[in-house]
Amino acid sequence: MKKTKIKNHFNGLNYLYKNKLTMTFKSILFSASIMLILFNTSCKDKESNSKSMSETKTELAKTEYGTTTDGKVVHKYSLTNKNGMSVDVITYGGIITSLTAPDKNGEFKNVVLGYDSLSQYIKNNPYFGAIIGRYGNRIAKGKFTLDGKEYTLETNNELNHLHGGTKGFDKVVWEVL
Repeated sequence: MKKTKIKNHFNGLNYLYKNKLTMTFKSILFSASIMLILFNTSCKDKESNSKSMSETKTELAKTEYGTTTDGKVVHKYSLTNKNGMSVDVITYGGIITSLTAPDKNGEFKNVVLGYDSLSQYIKNNPYFGAIIGRYGNRIAKGKFTLDGKEYTLETNNELNHLHGGTKGFDKVVWEVL
Protein backbone atom coordinates (compact mmCIF):
# COMPACT_ATOMS: atom_id res chain seq x y z
CA MET A 1 0.00 0.00 0.00
CA LYS A 2 1.37 3.41 -0.91
CA LYS A 3 1.90 6.02 1.76
CA THR A 4 -0.71 8.29 0.17
CA LYS A 5 -3.32 5.57 0.50
CA ILE A 6 -2.42 5.10 4.16
CA LYS A 7 -2.66 8.85 4.75
CA ASN A 8 -6.01 9.07 2.95
CA HIS A 9 -7.29 6.11 4.96
CA PHE A 10 -6.19 7.73 8.23
CA ASN A 11 -7.80 11.06 7.25
CA GLY A 12 -10.95 9.18 6.30
CA LEU A 13 -11.11 7.58 9.75
CA ASN A 14 -10.78 11.00 11.36
CA TYR A 15 -13.59 12.35 9.17
CA LEU A 16 -15.85 9.41 10.01
CA TYR A 17 -15.14 9.62 13.72
CA LYS A 18 -15.93 13.32 13.79
CA ASN A 19 -19.22 12.65 12.03
CA LYS A 20 -20.41 10.02 14.56
CA LEU A 21 -19.81 7.14 12.16
CA THR A 22 -23.50 6.72 11.52
CA MET A 23 -22.73 4.73 8.40
CA THR A 24 -20.70 2.19 10.38
CA PHE A 25 -23.56 1.48 12.78
CA LYS A 26 -25.92 1.19 9.81
CA SER A 27 -23.55 -1.33 8.27
CA ILE A 28 -23.55 -3.33 11.53
CA LEU A 29 -27.34 -3.48 11.43
CA PHE A 30 -27.18 -4.37 7.73
CA SER A 31 -24.60 -7.10 8.44
CA ALA A 32 -26.74 -8.44 11.27
CA SER A 33 -29.72 -8.52 8.90
CA ILE A 34 -27.75 -10.43 6.29
CA MET A 35 -26.52 -12.82 9.00
CA LEU A 36 -30.10 -13.52 10.07
CA ILE A 37 -31.18 -14.09 6.47
CA LEU A 38 -28.30 -16.50 5.94
CA PHE A 39 -29.05 -18.30 9.20
CA ASN A 40 -32.70 -18.29 8.18
CA THR A 41 -31.89 -20.70 5.36
CA SER A 42 -30.08 -23.05 7.74
CA CYS A 43 -32.87 -22.95 10.34
CA LYS A 44 -35.80 -23.76 8.06
CA ASP A 45 -37.96 -26.71 8.81
CA LYS A 46 -38.65 -29.34 6.15
CA GLU A 47 -41.92 -27.89 4.87
CA SER A 48 -40.54 -24.39 4.40
CA ASN A 49 -37.45 -25.46 2.40
CA SER A 50 -39.26 -24.81 -0.88
CA LYS A 51 -40.03 -21.16 -0.06
CA SER A 52 -37.97 -18.45 -1.73
CA MET A 53 -35.88 -15.88 0.15
CA SER A 54 -38.42 -13.20 -0.80
CA GLU A 55 -41.01 -15.00 1.36
CA THR A 56 -38.87 -14.87 4.49
CA LYS A 57 -39.80 -12.30 7.10
CA THR A 58 -37.26 -10.39 9.15
CA GLU A 59 -38.49 -7.99 11.81
CA LEU A 60 -36.71 -4.99 13.31
CA ALA A 61 -37.76 -3.55 16.68
CA LYS A 62 -36.35 -0.53 18.51
CA THR A 63 -36.59 -0.16 22.30
CA GLU A 64 -34.96 2.03 24.90
CA TYR A 65 -32.08 0.20 26.59
CA GLY A 66 -30.93 2.81 29.10
CA THR A 67 -29.27 6.17 29.59
CA THR A 68 -25.57 6.98 29.87
CA THR A 69 -24.16 8.90 32.83
CA ASP A 70 -24.11 12.04 30.67
CA GLY A 71 -27.82 11.67 29.80
CA LYS A 72 -27.65 10.14 26.30
CA VAL A 73 -30.42 7.66 25.54
CA VAL A 74 -29.22 4.26 24.34
CA HIS A 75 -31.50 2.16 22.14
CA LYS A 76 -31.57 -1.54 21.42
CA TYR A 77 -32.32 -2.78 17.92
CA SER A 78 -33.62 -6.36 17.71
CA LEU A 79 -33.60 -8.23 14.42
CA THR A 80 -35.58 -11.48 14.30
CA ASN A 81 -36.17 -13.87 11.44
CA LYS A 82 -39.32 -15.92 10.98
CA ASN A 83 -37.69 -19.00 12.49
CA GLY A 84 -36.85 -17.32 15.78
CA MET A 85 -33.18 -16.46 15.33
CA SER A 86 -32.45 -12.99 16.68
CA VAL A 87 -29.68 -10.50 17.26
CA ASP A 88 -29.78 -7.50 19.61
CA VAL A 89 -27.48 -4.51 19.04
CA ILE A 90 -27.34 -1.45 21.28
CA THR A 91 -26.36 2.02 20.13
CA TYR A 92 -23.75 2.31 22.90
CA GLY A 93 -20.61 1.01 21.22
CA GLY A 94 -22.62 -0.88 18.60
CA ILE A 95 -22.50 -3.74 21.08
CA ILE A 96 -24.08 -7.05 20.10
CA THR A 97 -25.77 -7.97 23.38
CA SER A 98 -27.50 -11.13 22.20
CA LEU A 99 -27.47 -13.58 19.32
CA THR A 100 -29.81 -16.52 19.61
CA ALA A 101 -29.31 -19.59 17.47
CA PRO A 102 -30.64 -23.12 17.63
CA ASP A 103 -28.42 -25.80 19.13
CA LYS A 104 -28.24 -29.38 17.80
CA ASN A 105 -31.61 -30.10 19.49
CA GLY A 106 -33.29 -27.05 17.95
CA GLU A 107 -33.42 -25.11 21.23
CA PHE A 108 -32.56 -21.41 20.91
CA LYS A 109 -29.71 -20.20 23.09
CA ASN A 110 -27.94 -16.87 23.42
CA VAL A 111 -24.36 -17.42 22.23
CA VAL A 112 -22.99 -13.95 23.13
CA LEU A 113 -20.81 -13.27 26.13
CA GLY A 114 -21.91 -10.02 27.74
CA TYR A 115 -23.82 -8.21 30.45
CA ASP A 116 -27.46 -7.72 31.41
CA SER A 117 -27.53 -3.91 31.66
CA LEU A 118 -26.12 -0.74 30.15
CA SER A 119 -24.52 0.25 33.44
CA GLN A 120 -22.45 -2.94 33.39
CA TYR A 121 -21.24 -2.22 29.84
CA ILE A 122 -20.35 1.35 30.81
CA LYS A 123 -18.61 0.40 34.06
CA ASN A 124 -16.67 -2.72 33.22
CA ASN A 125 -16.72 -3.74 29.56
CA PRO A 126 -13.68 -5.58 28.19
CA TYR A 127 -14.94 -4.85 24.63
CA PHE A 128 -17.59 -7.63 24.69
CA GLY A 129 -19.39 -7.51 21.33
CA ALA A 130 -18.40 -3.88 20.65
CA ILE A 131 -17.12 -1.96 17.66
CA ILE A 132 -13.37 -1.70 18.05
CA GLY A 133 -11.63 1.38 16.76
CA ARG A 134 -10.17 3.46 15.48
CA TYR A 135 -7.52 0.78 15.60
CA GLY A 136 -8.19 -2.81 16.57
CA ASN A 137 -5.24 -3.95 18.68
CA ARG A 138 -2.35 -2.26 20.44
CA ILE A 139 -0.16 0.52 19.10
CA ALA A 140 3.15 0.07 20.88
CA LYS A 141 4.05 2.90 23.22
CA GLY A 142 1.10 4.90 21.84
CA LYS A 143 3.14 6.23 18.91
CA PHE A 144 3.35 5.71 15.17
CA THR A 145 5.00 7.48 12.25
CA LEU A 146 3.22 8.35 9.02
CA ASP A 147 4.92 10.19 6.15
CA GLY A 148 7.83 11.02 8.42
CA LYS A 149 5.64 12.64 11.09
CA GLU A 150 5.35 11.02 14.51
CA TYR A 151 1.89 10.86 16.09
CA THR A 152 1.37 10.36 19.81
CA LEU A 153 -1.83 8.75 21.10
CA GLU A 154 -3.16 8.36 24.61
CA THR A 155 -2.03 5.20 26.33
CA ASN A 156 -4.71 3.13 28.01
CA ASN A 157 -3.05 -0.29 28.20
CA GLU A 158 0.06 0.29 30.28
CA LEU A 159 2.41 1.94 27.75
CA ASN A 160 0.24 1.08 24.73
CA HIS A 161 -2.76 2.52 22.91
CA LEU A 162 -5.51 -0.15 22.83
CA HIS A 163 -8.61 -0.25 20.59
CA GLY A 164 -8.94 3.51 20.10
CA GLY A 165 -8.13 4.66 23.63
CA THR A 166 -10.38 5.47 26.56
CA LYS A 167 -13.00 6.97 24.22
CA GLY A 168 -12.85 4.46 21.37
CA PHE A 169 -15.75 3.50 19.14
CA ASP A 170 -16.90 1.09 21.87
CA LYS A 171 -17.78 4.08 24.10
CA VAL A 172 -19.70 6.14 21.54
CA VAL A 173 -23.50 6.38 21.47
CA TRP A 174 -24.22 5.83 17.79
CA GLU A 175 -26.99 7.51 15.86
CA VAL A 176 -29.03 5.35 13.51
CA LEU A 177 -30.40 7.22 10.53
